[in-house]
Amino acid sequence: MKRIISPSAKAGNLKELLVGFRFVDVKDNYPVSETVYRLSLRGLNVSERAIMEAVDKYPNVQTLDVGMTRVTGVAVKQFVEMGVRHLILDECAHISPDAIDYARGKGLQVDYNFPSRTKVTTFRESARGAF
Repeated sequence: MKRIISPSAKAGNLKELLVGFRFVDVKDNYPVSETVYRLSLRGLNVSERAIMEAVDKYPNVQTLDVGMTRVTGVAVKQFVEMGVRHLILDECAHISPDAIDYARGKGLQVDYNFPSRTKVTTFRESARGAF
């Protein structure tokens, strides 16, 4: 992937990068770019630290989608400090309401929907419905 997008990054033409739902090492497979303003890491199954390291590669990102990842308030604080203006945290199970309030209090537009929970049916409950 790096081989494909590196020429655009080097030429300053890379504006949006949508990486989500891949099983790759973002740190090593994507080039650094100061021109990316929109970055999506949605659904990446990597650690919070890996997400934070990936975002560091794009210092001028304005819109950041890290929905469905393992980020916490630690990452939210870093994103606020680096100047992100729009933060998408949909379905992030490890985000506290305090982190959301902190980001909004700093002027960020924050999109956040609580993680969906699927109801687990026990054997006893399923047996009752079968008869």
